[in-house]
Amino acid sequence: MSDDRGRTYGHKRDREQDTREHGRRGRNRRGRGRHGTSARDPDVAGRRQLGAGFVALVGLSGGLMAIQGGAPLEVIGAVTLGSFLLGGALLWYLSRIMG
Repeated sequence: MSDDRGRTYGHKRDREQDTREHGRRGRNRRGRGRHGTSARDPDVAGRRQLGAGFVALVGLSGGLMAIQGGAPLEVIGAVTLGSFLLGGALLWYLSRIMG
């Protein structure tokens, strides 16, 4: 139904169709929607660099603490590797809870 100005009334059917087109978390099933990311998005590259820097910071800090403690070379390597793994796990956890 529309009036003389072209405005339509009775949008209930349109609203029902719009809600059916949205999948989980409100994303549009037809495409990525407004909140989707693409490979060309510069924000994705920045997040990856920030994540890599975070993991490197955690990993190297663990190794430096082992060096300061006077640990043997094998222990320094093991602590550094473990710190990198811990930094990766922490980054994964933070990315899961932040969205």
